[in-house]
Amino acid sequence: MSSKGDRHNKAQESRMNVVRGEDLSIKGEAEYIVGGACKGEARFVTLGPLIFFSTDTCDAWMLDRKDGLAVCLARGGERQAYSICESASGYAIEWNGRFELLNETFVYADNAGNVRSVLGYPMAEIRRALG
Repeated sequence: MSSKGDRHNKAQESRMNVVRGEDLSIKGEAEYIVGGACKGEARFVTLGPLIFFSTDTCDAWMLDRKDGLAVCLARGGERQAYSICESASGYAIEWNGRFELLNETFVYADNAGNVRSVLGYPMAEIRRALG
């Protein structure tokens, strides 16, 4: 199990983290994943029903495994607009689309109806996290 301090070490090819209860912060995990994307580092974090990942192609995502919801956090190394509100009693996320996994393709449909298909994402880790 990694501690919060451990995860700031230099990333190898892909890194998977487990977050302890006292370190839980959805905003913090989103920032950690965006930081990885901006550096071209592949990172992967699960937090309850949420999956966060960044890729070596500089993209970052937050997924809700129960409802198939998605937020693009970074694209091509550029931070995207997203909204996460946290309090001691809960959290709210403004989901801007849905995702689907088709074989080795990550498919994202935003709320405006635009669809994007991407190859090369960490599909094995995503599928494992989806359970």
